[in-house]
Amino acid sequence: MVVVALTAQNKRNVTDHAGKCRNFMVRDLKDRAAPDWQLRSIGREESLSACKEGLPPALQDVDVLITAGAGPGLKRRLQASGIELFVTDMLVPQHALAQWRELDAQRRAEGDAWTPPNVLPVFRINEPCNRSGTGTPTPAHRCVCGGHDHPTQEEQ
Repeated sequence: MVVVALTAQNKRNVTDHAGKCRNFMVRDLKDRAAPDWQLRSIGREESLSACKEGLPPALQDVDVLITAGAGPGLKRRLQASGIELFVTDMLVPQHALAQWRELDAQRRAEGDAWTPPNVLPVFRINEPCNRSGTGTPTPAHRCVCGGHDHPTQEEQ
């Protein structure tokens, strides 16, 4: 069974700041009878940043978390709990899921299934984030940083 959760604070699109997110769109990829997406909401005290390890009870069945942004602490905690974190620039849930499926299929073909992906591009400190690779910041992530969990050139 593979259960995927998307951070969807606005209850429609993939959103960033996974640690603060309180609304998630969840889908069981193996259960064809299940509805397309199930909305799950959690309390502020259950947010991913409030969890000391793993996921809150409402998300305990999740294997993969897809988001538009997550910090390095959350990435480490999820990885230690065996939960895959996938950071995407795709805002439409179906597109984000398709992107993860494509990467997962590629890793499986290479014999490297379930290895946490390193799909984030390298950013220079104080340059606009450009998760889409188009030369302009994406609508989901406009910032000038050297942080979140994307590595800087100095870290490479």
